Amino acid sequence: MMRLFILVTVLFTLPAHANQALEPHDVLASSLKHFPDILKAAQELAASDARIRNAEGAFDASIEQSLSSRPNGFYSGKQADTRLVKPLPFMNTKLYGGYRVSDGSFPIYDDKLITNSGGEYLFGFQMSLLRDRMIDGRRLKLYNNQISRDSADIDMLLTKVAIQHDALYHYWHWVAAGHVKKVYASLLTIAEERQSGLKERVRRGDTAEIYLTENQQYLLKRQAQLNDAQRELIVRANQLSLYLRNQGGAPLVAKPEEVPPAFPQTLTPYDRDNLLTALEKRPELQRIHQQIAIQNNEVNIGENMQLPKADVSMEMSDDSGSGSLSRAPYETRVMLNVSIPLQQRLGEGRASEAKAKIRKLEYDKQFMLEKLMVELENALTELENSRKYVELTKQEITMAKTMQVAERKRFDNGESDFFVLNMREERMAEAEVKHIEANQKFQVALAHLYALTLDYRNLMIEV
Repeated sequence: MMRLFILVTVLFTLPAHANQALEPHDVLASSLKHFPDILKAAQELAASDARIRNAEGAFDASIEQSLSSRPNGFYSGKQADTRLVKPLPFMNTKLYGGYRVSDGSFPIYDDKLITNSGGEYLFGFQMSLLRDRMIDGRRLKLYNNQISRDSADIDMLLTKVAIQHDALYHYWHWVAAGHVKKVYASLLTIAEERQSGLKERVRRGDTAEIYLTENQQYLLKRQAQLNDAQRELIVRANQLSLYLRNQGGAPLVAKPEEVPPAFPQTLTPYDRDNLLTALEKRPELQRIHQQIAIQNNEVNIGENMQLPKADVSMEMSDDSGSGSLSRAPYETRVMLNVSIPLQQRLGEGRASEAKAKIRKLEYDKQFMLEKLMVELENALTELENSRKYVELTKQEITMAKTMQVAERKRFDNGESDFFVLNMREERMAEAEVKHIEANQKFQVALAHLYALTLDYRNLMIEV
């Protein structure tokens, strides 16, 4: 009774997937979660976020403080000035507010440092009216880093698409290798069973021993074919293990018994117009748009450098406590600083270079779209041809099977010999292998179309 209990417990605690076929979505889910290149791209995204945060730091608030004193000499003035400064991207604005206080005597040329006994509270701002109004070095860095963040998103997407495509490629080659192994194993079994029968017939004297030797040749040949097929299956399983990983992310070698029993149907339910539309959303084209955006920023900064500098500022201050009546009233000051460049070669050169790069990128975009359209046409052609090849090899199997069955009847009736019968069996195996390879080529062509047209659903990519 205890042994029965232990047996039942072991059966129920075996992995649920132990006897299940390994499906494409199992491999895709694993590679998407654990493949190193995808994890590496995720870290690049994090680095891009950090660069944006770094660029935003140019607009961080800060406290500025200055202290001055005269420890010796005729004047004994001391002064402390503390300000909170906050830069803003809008119109290159800088806001500030603070408090300053002085004590002691100052020379007349430092009269502006003197405050009443209670100190002076002040608030002010400064902004650009022409140069640096729309863009400056700090905002250029921020804008470009934001575009680079989008580029990192595209790199992540392209990495996922490429990895999922490769995962399907290696998966279908592994499936094909598994089915080829079964074909040659079946072919070997036929030879082994025939060898047993021939030994008995030779023992009874019904057949000459030379037939036993002849069949042994076929048996050795089929053993060699099976060995090659087993080696190919092992190689394909090892290659697939880079994409099929366990929960800890380590490569997982698929077992031969996990090979699916059959290939999916060779269906091609695609609308050509929809596929052409999908090409326009390719990440490579989006990346060119982002490169154009960066160059547009360069044009803007170059044109900005050609503008006159006109900065306006306003400061409001109020002294408290005892002291000069001239400092007691609330005071407002408005200032304008103007600087006009006499030569503009630096800005002109920067803007002209960026405009030339934009024109180059437009040509790159045009050629990239044309190249993608050609690749799509070739992919559709390959898919259709491989689908037809699947049907042709299926018919070839039917005819080979008919010839094999007929030859077996002739052999059993003494109207044929080992050479012709073995030839029919091997032709049947060759037809089955061709059909397997045709199915594999179709599935690989389908995976290529998924990747080319960004079929995220079939690639199991969330966007």
